[in-house]
Amino acid sequence: MKHLVLASVLAFFVAPASAEQHDEDGTELIERGLSLFLRGLAEELDPAIEEFRRLGDEIGPELRALLLAWGGGLIKLSEQIDDFDHYQEPEILENGDIIIRRRPDAPPLKDGSIDL
Repeated sequence: MKHLVLASVLAFFVAPASAEQHDEDGTELIERGLSLFLRGLAEELDPAIEEFRRLGDEIGPELRALLLAWGGGLIKLSEQIDDFDHYQEPEILENGDIIIRRRPDAPPLKDGSIDL
């Protein structure tokens, strides 16, 4: 009888310890797997990120100059245009004017007015 009680007590204390060890191993495996996945993803993205960085270095000064020259006008234009998908391709007239027509199937503007 004492052996049965001793075995029960030992089983009671050993079972949770082995369950905790199993959970820790599973957690560690998940963490390792996630780490390997993220490392592989970063290695796959490195060339694209480097190309994007090179492109930014190449056209960055031109973009800064464009924003400085046209910044105010671009801000006003973006305030008047609700969605670029609602507009047709820009058309350059013979006199140099640029016309951007709203698509006929586009929903009406929120305030309903058209600035001419």
